[in-house]
Amino acid sequence: MQLFKTQENVLDSIRDDPNQVQLVTVSPDQAREWITVNLFSKQRTLRTHQVQLLTSLMEKGEFRRSELKFIYCQETKQYVLINGQHRLNALIAYGKPLDFTVTVLSVELAIDIADYYVSEDRGLGRSLQDTYGAYDLAEELGITANGVGPMAAALTYITQGLQGNTGTVYTRLKVSDIRRVELLREWKDEVHEFYILCPRGSDNRIRGTMWVYGPLAIELITMRYRREQAIYFWKQVLSQEDIHRGMPAYALVQYCLNRKAVTSRYDQDSLSRAFTLAWNSFFNHRQTQVLQPSRMKPGPYVIAGTPYDGKQWGPGKD
Repeated sequence: MQLFKTQENVLDSIRDDPNQVQLVTVSPDQAREWITVNLFSKQRTLRTHQVQLLTSLMEKGEFRRSELKFIYCQETKQYVLINGQHRLNALIAYGKPLDFTVTVLSVELAIDIADYYVSEDRGLGRSLQDTYGAYDLAEELGITANGVGPMAAALTYITQGLQGNTGTVYTRLKVSDIRRVELLREWKDEVHEFYILCPRGSDNRIRGTMWVYGPLAIELITMRYRREQAIYFWKQVLSQEDIHRGMPAYALVQYCLNRKAVTSRYDQDSLSRAFTLAWNSFFNHRQTQVLQPSRMKPGPYVIAGTPYDGKQWGPGKD
């Protein structure tokens, strides 16, 4: 790698380098310019304490040289910095130049920059919420930002075959960030319609339970395969209007009100099965007095009116 002093055309030089990487001495002024002009617009919120920690390491001579990564967008003819905002802010506070490894990669379209951003090691503070924000998913889906996470968790649960009756359920939910984004887009219509039906954020205990990812998975499945019936039933549960003992909606409301608060991430299976029992009774026009998911036969789900036929984990053929 060649040593380059900070200069106006340093990024062009790196982009033209066959290795697309060079060692660059970055001054506080250059750091300030890159943060102001080039920082990815959907970057996570700056953590002041992390900047202070890095500044302290620089002052003690303990800061280790690291990589700054830029993406050159051919569509906009601009360089976008997708990492390093904490290190560059620390450098500004430190007030002296330091060497960094600078990499420049290229993409054709601006929309592709987000893929590189989310593929970076999340590290300190870079969360799934940062990923969703990078893609503007809340706006794309037509829901609020705090609704994206539960929807993604529910869809991930669905892709895992609704398997959640052991302590390993959360491990199964660990899929790539990009796959979660793909799932949200694949289920865009169901996500938006259910959000309109049951917006997140109320203190209503029924609504709160409906947004736990186990039940939410059942609700989205029914919305996909039995839209009209699903809208009618879940709205009935949510409003609690014109329901009485013997009706599945009433039984589900009572189950939600009387159950213990979720203190473990491992009871999603019981919640999912309770919502499934209520839905199946409604769809099959059966009366239901009490929901007892513990009495359901362990194994794949049967969700009435959908391809979930109980013969395998996940849907069967349409």
